[in-house]
Amino acid sequence: RLGERLRSGLLGGVAVQLAPLEELQQQACWADLPDHARPSGHGTAPIQPLLRASTSLQPLTAEEEQALEESPITALAERLWQSTSLPEQAEVLEQLVRRLGPDALLQGPGSQASLRALLEEIYRRALAEGDWNVVRRCAGSMGLVHPQLEDALTDLLVRQKQVVVGRNYTNESLITQPQGSQVIAAMIQRFSGEDGREWVLQQELLLALDGLARRSPALLNGMLTLQLGQLLLLLTGELASERDLNPVDAFEALCDEPPHAIRRRLLQVMADVEHAKAALQRKEQLHVSGRVRWAAPDPLEELPKGGCWLQHRLRLGALQQVPRNFYPGIWDLLHHCRGLVIGDKLERRNRLESAPLLSEKTPGERNFASLVEHLLSKIEAPDYRQLCTETLLTLIAFVEANPQVQFNDDLALDVVIGHAVRVGWQQEHPDQPRELYGPHKAEAWHRFYRSSPAQCRRWQLQALKELAEAG
Repeated sequence: RLGERLRSGLLGGVAVQLAPLEELQQQACWADLPDHARPSGHGTAPIQPLLRASTSLQPLTAEEEQALEESPITALAERLWQSTSLPEQAEVLEQLVRRLGPDALLQGPGSQASLRALLEEIYRRALAEGDWNVVRRCAGSMGLVHPQLEDALTDLLVRQKQVVVGRNYTNESLITQPQGSQVIAAMIQRFSGEDGREWVLQQELLLALDGLARRSPALLNGMLTLQLGQLLLLLTGELASERDLNPVDAFEALCDEPPHAIRRRLLQVMADVEHAKAALQRKEQLHVSGRVRWAAPDPLEELPKGGCWLQHRLRLGALQQVPRNFYPGIWDLLHHCRGLVIGDKLERRNRLESAPLLSEKTPGERNFASLVEHLLSKIEAPDYRQLCTETLLTLIAFVEANPQVQFNDDLALDVVIGHAVRVGWQQEHPDQPRELYGPHKAEAWHRFYRSSPAQCRRWQLQALKELAEAG
């Protein structure tokens, strides 16, 4: 009779879940008992809070997050000690850790405290509140590593699967041999975006894939390579389609989901991967109005010394030099789109929203140029930073040649460049069907970096055209 009541989902008026232990243990987490429920005796003394009690769970706006990035350390510290918002406390700590490291000491109103201790406090509070967005942000900042990553990877390898961490398929991000959990986590961080929540989500996806392989191995049939970053994008695309969100807001919503909901969404995606890919592609489509001609003048260029465009991009990206009319050109570009996303397309702090910027700033304003420069400087790889600069110049030239064109979407540089790389590969291999592009991504990127800016511009314009025609 007890089994029947458990299977009914209700026991004495309390909702219960009956499932195999392996499945239930994935949902387990630490929780602090209230004082009246603690055991009596010689238990450990309760941990004294270092930060003010959190009375608000309201997340920060994108504008507030951008302001945090530009705030000096003293202002961040003062804001931390005064804050009563759990998400704000987590984001301020994240910024301080990025600049000072997790073991740095911060002088508080009473005494010093390490950033790690403060993060652990917010982490525990977020677990108690069930705020998984804050939990993942703190876990990423603390560099938490799930100890079963190694076992999950080994099990997938035994099943003749290989794993790609991060967003892009490269020889460096491909794992074909067993690795320790710390190594796996470090690779995820190296090849993923800047957001620590993404690192944690990719750890969760690796564990969830192992669970799927054990319980529903047929879902992985025909899949040799499991790409964690691409699966994360597919989950984001599905959520964006389901709730009619843009990719940035969809990623925020995904970070709010508890781990068991992430696993459920992964199961749905793996059951119909083509549907998930179509949903992601729909969210990348561009909706264009106005008269348009898909062309723009080639950039003026001279073959660099040594004849290597990659080395040229590495040099220019490191120096971060831009043409004289670069920032006014971006200002004009914002009149033709809803916004620009410079850098990681899932990080909402990387979005320049057209409407408020055009109403609050002027084209020659130093603050506007500093904002764009800041977003470009956040891109760690100098060669990719230069590619982003070149793509912005392509978009500037395009709207100058098409003054009536209007994109009713955000223009995400990651999306434009990614599709341009594919276009370049397809034009170089016209006999190969588009479906075979995936395994050749690393080769395609290798060639793209070594192609001239003029050639890359033509591929970028073709990518824009295809994205618009698909929309």
